[in-house]
Amino acid sequence: MALRLGLGVGYQMSEADDVGDFGKDIVGFDLAPITEVVFKLSNGMTGVVSLTGFSQPSGGNSDADVSWAPIFFLAGGLIFGG
Repeated sequence: MALRLGLGVGYQMSEADDVGDFGKDIVGFDLAPITEVVFKLSNGMTGVVSLTGFSQPSGGNSDADVSWAPIFFLAGGLIFGG
């Protein structure tokens, strides 16, 4: 079994046409925690479970602050090859 931890860091940009009544383009700072557990299955295959998400702790424009708490995703699957 292996535990993989990471952190994604990004810069989000939304054009004014995409964001409705805010009037100006919106930019923001993005954080995404990444956690994966990789494990061998009894049939010889390898499984993976991933918990990740993203948030925007700061952002907006001169008219409005735009931020949100983490939105999490849970996924699982099989690893082929490697």
